[in-house]
Amino acid sequence: PCHILSCARPAPASSDTAACRQPPPGLPTETRRQMSADLANPAAGGSILSATSFDMMHAPDSIIDGDPSSFWSTTGSYPQEFVLKLGTESDVESISTYTANVRKMTVETCTGMSPQGWEQLYEVDVEDEHGSLQVSTQNIPSAATFVKFKIKSGWADYATVHKVSVQGKSR
Repeated sequence: PCHILSCARPAPASSDTAACRQPPPGLPTETRRQMSADLANPAAGGSILSATSFDMMHAPDSIIDGDPSSFWSTTGSYPQEFVLKLGTESDVESISTYTANVRKMTVETCTGMSPQGWEQLYEVDVEDEHGSLQVSTQNIPSAATFVKFKIKSGWADYATVHKVSVQGKSR
C-alpha cells in the first residue's frame, strides 16, 4: 500500500541560486514580484508536502534540493505522486520536469490554504530515453499554491524525478 509521508528537510547551504533564477537581493518588493522565479526552490518557499513512496537514499525532498546528483525514486507500482507546496499563491508560467523512466504524467494545481479541489493542468506522454534524463517543459499559465505531479505509468519498474522547476511570480 502507498502511504503519504510528510517530507521536510532544510535546503542545503550551497543551493544553486543561478539555476533557480532568484532575483538579486536589495530590489524593492514590487520589482521582485514582477520577475519570474523558480517557485519550487526552497529559497522561494517551495517544499515537498507529501509523496507516495519513500526511500531514505532518494527522499522526495531531493527533487528540489538543488543537488544535480540527487533524485526521488518511486518504489514500484504506479501511479506514484508527490505534492509540491509553493511559498505562496502564485501565477505559474511554466513547469519543467527532469525525470527518468516516466511514461505518462499528469500535473494538477490548486489554490488556497490546503491541498484540495485539484484541477488537472496537463497530461504528458514522455518519450522513452532508455533510462537517460527526460526533460519536459510545459508553458501553461495557472494560479497555484500546490502542484501535484502524478506518474501514471513508467518505462521501467521504477521511475526517478531529479528536479522540478515551476517558473512564475508570487502574488
